[in-house]
Amino acid sequence: MSEEKNWQFDLEEYIRQGEPEQAEKSEAWQIAIGLQQVDGLKTSAYLLDTAKEHIEGRISIDEAQKRIQSYYEERTDRKEIEDDTKEADIVSARITKLLGEKTFQFSPVEWMMIHRRLFEGVFSHAGQIRTYNITKKEWVLKGETVIYASWSSIKDTLDYDFKMEKEFSYEGYMHVDYVPEQNENTAQRAKEDMLKGNSCPLNCPLDELAILKLLLDEPTITQKELAKKIGKSERTVKNKIAALKEKGYVQRLNGKKNGKWEVLVTLS
Repeated sequence: MSEEKNWQFDLEEYIRQGEPEQAEKSEAWQIAIGLQQVDGLKTSAYLLDTAKEHIEGRISIDEAQKRIQSYYEERTDRKEIEDDTKEADIVSARITKLLGEKTFQFSPVEWMMIHRRLFEGVFSHAGQIRTYNITKKEWVLKGETVIYASWSSIKDTLDYDFKMEKEFSYEGYMHVDYVPEQNENTAQRAKEDMLKGNSCPLNCPLDELAILKLLLDEPTITQKELAKKIGKSERTVKNKIAALKEKGYVQRLNGKKNGKWEVLVTLS
């Protein structure tokens, strides 16, 4: 088994066990580590061991961060390959902490604050808008670079983009015919499927499948009620529904307060 598949397998096990708190922590760590891999960075075996201790409740996320920081500050006999994991380990722990927090403001100021919290002590420019123009060779573009905004226009561009994003609604952009599943016990069976580890017939994790089945059975259900039924936090449910919308599996009809959910795929 490859190193990449190994950490994913280890962390997925906490989700398969069905403990809500452990599953939520595991998801946060998987997101954090996965984001490092997007940038071609790899985390260490020590980071994975620390993540497991946090998921199992033996240490807090703050203690996990301190362990990772101390690991790189105190060790003088590290191999070169371990040194390459420093940024990925430190930032992964910080991302996990951010994902576990319940407050968030969608604004350029929040974006800069997050950048500072993630990269403080890693990069000297953490939390700052660059004062120079850049290019970056991308492997997905065969070595070419995307066109980055001029440093002098970044602040105005951020203000504009965040304002437009807040005002834009993604509802109603996709509709696929479906045949609803008629079953009075759909909600209970969805929860049982997730706990038993049954496979998902769609391109989605088991908790997303459980949400789909609940939305199909109860179109007017609230996100708070969903969270209670599947044993997840409201934040997790909100993120899962956003992912389902992006995949084209579900949409919201008739607004936020008096609307209902529409499942756009067939479930088996």
